[in-house]
Amino acid sequence: DAQGWVQKPFNEKLLFAELGRVLHHGDGPANVLLVEDDLDLANVVLASFQNVAIHIDHAATRQQAIRHCVEFPPDLLILDLTLPDGDGFSLVDWLRQQPKLRSLPLVVYSGRELSDHEADKLRLGPTQFLTKARVQPQEVEELVISMVHRIRSKFADLTVTGPRT
Repeated sequence: DAQGWVQKPFNEKLLFAELGRVLHHGDGPANVLLVEDDLDLANVVLASFQNVAIHIDHAATRQQAIRHCVEFPPDLLILDLTLPDGDGFSLVDWLRQQPKLRSLPLVVYSGRELSDHEADKLRLGPTQFLTKARVQPQEVEELVISMVHRIRSKFADLTVTGPRT
C-alpha cells in the first residue's frame, strides 16, 4: 500500500532539496524524466515538482524517452507502462543494455496491478511500483522522496562502515 511508504506530514521543500542532493552526483539540480502519454496526468505530476531543486522533463512516447536518455541521462525515471509506440517493458529492456542507465532508479506508474513476473521484468536500480487507480499524482512525488531516503541510507551505511566483505 503506497500510503505506508512515506511518513506524513512531511516538509516538502526540505525533502525535495534532499532529493536533489542525493540523486545528483554533480553540480546543479537532479534530473528526473517522466515518461507518460496522458498529457493531463503528466501536467499534474510536473506541477507537483515545481519550485524545488529538481529538473523534470517529460517524454510522451518510448522513442522520445530513448532520445532523451541518450542526450540527457536522467538521475531517476518515472515510467508509465502504456505508450503509443511501445511499452514500458521494451523501454526497460533498452535501458538495461545501456551501461550508464542499467541501474537507474525507477518509479513504475501502472494503470493496473502487475504480476510478480511482470514486476521482475521491470526492475532496474531501486525500483518502486504504483498503481494509478490507487494513487493520486501528488503521491508520486512522495514515493520518489521515500526512494531517496532509502538510497541515501544505503550510501550512508557504506560510508560509515565501509563496504561489507
